[in-house]
Amino acid sequence: MHFHVVGSPGARDRAFRVLRIRGLAPAALFLLVVTPSGFGQVAADAGSFGTVAGRVSNAGTETYLEGAVVTLEPGNLTTLTSPTGEFVFPQVPAGLYSLSAAYTGLDPKSVRVSVVANRRADHELALTSTIYQLDKFVVAGEREGNAAAVTAQRNADNVKTVMASDAFGNVADLNIGTFIMRMPGVTKFEEEGDVTTVMVRGMNADLSMVTLDGEQGASASPLGGMKRGFEVDKISADFIESIEVVKSLTPDMDAGAVGGIVNLKSKSALTRKGRHSTFQLGEAYNVWRHTLRPYLSLSYSDVLGADQKLGVILTWSYNQTNKPRDNSNFAYEATTDTSRPVWFNNNPWGEDWTNHVRMGMSARFDYKFSPSTTLYTSLMYSQYHVSLDRRRGGISNPTAANLVQVTPTITEARNQTFTYTQNLIERRVLTESVMLGGETRLLGGKLDFQATWTPSDGRQHSFNTPRTVTGAQLRQDRSLTHNYVVLTQTGGPDIFDPRNTLLNSVQLPEEHLQDRVIGGQINLTRNLETTWPLILKTGVRYRSTRKTNDETAANYAYVGPNGVAGPVGVNNDDNLQRFFDPNYHHKAFLFPTDRMPFFNGALIKQAMAETPNYFTNNLATSLQNSIVNDVKLEEEISAGYLMGTLRTGRLTTVGGVRFEETHATGHGFKNELTPAEAARRLAFTGPLTPEEITRRTMAQYGNPIESEARYHQFFPSLNFKYSFTRNFLLRAAFAKSIGRPALGSIVPNMSVNVDAETLTANNPNLKPQRSRNLDLSAEYYFQSTGVASVGVFRKDLHDFIFRSGSPIVLQPGNPYGEQYVGYDLTTSVNGGTAWVRGLEFSYQQQFSDFRLPLLRPFGLFANFTWLQTQGNYTDPNGVSTGSVVPGFTPRSGNIGLSWIAYGWTVRVKAKYESDRLRVYNANPAQRTYTNDNFPVDLNVAYNINRRFSAFVDVINVFDARTFDDYIYIEDRPLRTFKFSTYVKFGINGRF
Repeated sequence: MHFHVVGSPGARDRAFRVLRIRGLAPAALFLLVVTPSGFGQVAADAGSFGTVAGRVSNAGTETYLEGAVVTLEPGNLTTLTSPTGEFVFPQVPAGLYSLSAAYTGLDPKSVRVSVVANRRADHELALTSTIYQLDKFVVAGEREGNAAAVTAQRNADNVKTVMASDAFGNVADLNIGTFIMRMPGVTKFEEEGDVTTVMVRGMNADLSMVTLDGEQGASASPLGGMKRGFEVDKISADFIESIEVVKSLTPDMDAGAVGGIVNLKSKSALTRKGRHSTFQLGEAYNVWRHTLRPYLSLSYSDVLGADQKLGVILTWSYNQTNKPRDNSNFAYEATTDTSRPVWFNNNPWGEDWTNHVRMGMSARFDYKFSPSTTLYTSLMYSQYHVSLDRRRGGISNPTAANLVQVTPTITEARNQTFTYTQNLIERRVLTESVMLGGETRLLGGKLDFQATWTPSDGRQHSFNTPRTVTGAQLRQDRSLTHNYVVLTQTGGPDIFDPRNTLLNSVQLPEEHLQDRVIGGQINLTRNLETTWPLILKTGVRYRSTRKTNDETAANYAYVGPNGVAGPVGVNNDDNLQRFFDPNYHHKAFLFPTDRMPFFNGALIKQAMAETPNYFTNNLATSLQNSIVNDVKLEEEISAGYLMGTLRTGRLTTVGGVRFEETHATGHGFKNELTPAEAARRLAFTGPLTPEEITRRTMAQYGNPIESEARYHQFFPSLNFKYSFTRNFLLRAAFAKSIGRPALGSIVPNMSVNVDAETLTANNPNLKPQRSRNLDLSAEYYFQSTGVASVGVFRKDLHDFIFRSGSPIVLQPGNPYGEQYVGYDLTTSVNGGTAWVRGLEFSYQQQFSDFRLPLLRPFGLFANFTWLQTQGNYTDPNGVSTGSVVPGFTPRSGNIGLSWIAYGWTVRVKAKYESDRLRVYNANPAQRTYTNDNFPVDLNVAYNINRRFSAFVDVINVFDARTFDDYIYIEDRPLRTFKFSTYVKFGINGRF
């Protein structure tokens, strides 16, 4: 079956118009080429002009400074330095001038310059500060990193926050996500104790973007499946120079970022002088489990050649962490009545023993062909490995009739099924990135380009051995705490006797995800000669994404030597005891998990290899599981834009329009037992052979389907920056953006019930969510390194995507097929509106320039974000719903204090996130929330000498909860995770 979503004839007419509009970029390019530039129209006597050029550096750290303000007087000519600290003033009349440079946190410097006709005058301005004379303060790392970030933020023409990657000290586990989450307006999402994705301004990770040097990467983690959100923990932190959180878009940026863009900027050797080598060596200690895990990080950078044109930077890191967790999960009576006790059930509970190994390598080469032409390439390789041993037990699928509330804190579970859940999981994710880019002066302006190829491969192998004990009677007592229970068996078969269980399901699921992203962009920027300085920029971008998911799931049952499972009870002859692990003694919370018989999976695997006749294969289930989740999705995005930057005195205006077209195709499978197949099965006689089982499974589940979607849109944007003074700025911005549907919601899959005339499917007709974004902010930059800002914003979303609350009756012309006219469809739809509004505050400052000596060693950062959301959904049946939009964190913030003096560096950092609605349900009693959390970290380092320092990092000092959930009210905890405080200690070296 094929269904294609290509639009109505009217839509096709609009598409033809788009083809004509695609002349936007070529026309803009022509405009930039033929329009005279400010440097192109010179006096008739061209020979009377020369060039002033050079570089600005930090004399204390020997790094080149990006964004330094360079001024040439007389004439009041001003420019900003490039990422490698370079500046150029072409076509300067011959004569004597004053050349000055200024940079945040450093003292300005001026030199006299003589401009000679037809000659180039090169000057290097090395800036310093009186702070370097105070040798008892150690400021080179944090101070200079923050100064660069503050400068970049001040010079930006749109609303963004910039942080240097060393601003908060060591990055926990080399996971850059633990750094990003501390930036204003950013919240985290955790999996297995790691920050995996980040959300900007409360938007789901699918509605925000994470880029590396402006390009989106691939992510094929089986933990997340088919999704847009990039898992930030797959990029090693030691490759990153700084992080930008972009909150107002300009036309040269992707429009598919409703929340914003987190851009990770990689390090470049050309931004510093000479050779630099660093290392970090240490151990990670789990306080609770008393385990040690090693880690090592190395970096090398150099500028090579007699003419210093080739920059090389290499990094390598290896990091292990042991993050086991105890977990407790509950179910409750679904009622909003809080005036009486409700029954509860604790399931499942136990331990997840988790080990993480993260290894990364990167290299970047920059080559400067000439003062105006640079080419670079960067290579990155990341390997992430997780091993997880899950051992849990609990009452599964409880029935309300058999759960009796004895007291407010005691529930009796009668005649219930107790389930042992045991999983061994091995997960590996390999991610690579190859990037080529450069810039040159061309066509009277600057031409830059960038191309990327990013493949990612994720594999997960599981070994699951669930077992059940039926007819158990258990007392669950949560008098001590509502987050877990004390369990006592009061009747039925002994749940700790392995003879009361059968090994009737040995599952070996395997998942293989692949993601490949190819992207590229070309931009041309040109200064135009106008009354006010005007810069025009145009360009095109292309990105192709291909994701595939291939799953297999063999399913066996253990029948033992006699070929028959069981029987259950004292006469059980399966001898399951031989598979158990006698060395497991962990007690999760107050549960008797140390008494529970858990398997040693290696013994079962050995038996499957040596005595395969002891196991029978469930062929039908294995085949079905190997088909239903196999999908492929390809998406192409083409874009072009035209942007202008006009500087009129103190006001800078950036405006323009962007055009994007999206084309997506998907491949999946349909589950349908047709009347013809049902009749054939009824007519079948004789035993079911493996061939017949295979044929039936393929006839029902192996029906390939395809889908296609195409849409396009223009995205205007306008950004204003007004400088009341050099240090006090006001910003305002308007931009349109879109949130493309989640990949998992558009890949084609269908499940059809012919008898009931119902159909459950993803919706290939889903349109992107459209957003109008408004921003207002004020920023004040301190003379000492720091900034204080406050901002408000609002986002209005249309065509909001949500799950339809009632079935949709399919009409003629539906995309699923005419044979389903009249069927009830359950799917995701566009409908109604949603809005998000918020307030952001941010403050950071180092007090090293203060007159009061007592304050000079201190630095402080704090930020807070307040959000309010509302969704008004209307499905195709006219059913309307108003609710808070799930996934948003209403309150979040960070606070940190640093003290740097006498060779010591001490930092205390805390992250706060309030409760948030995680899953919306029309029944309030079924709405799931994530608890608030407030973990605190401590970093202490001591400089032994100029080359070596020792450090101790304590992560989550007070062992605070970080990712617990409750349902309806906080007194009904849904799941509780208990992680451990862990300590990292080691040595840093610099050469």
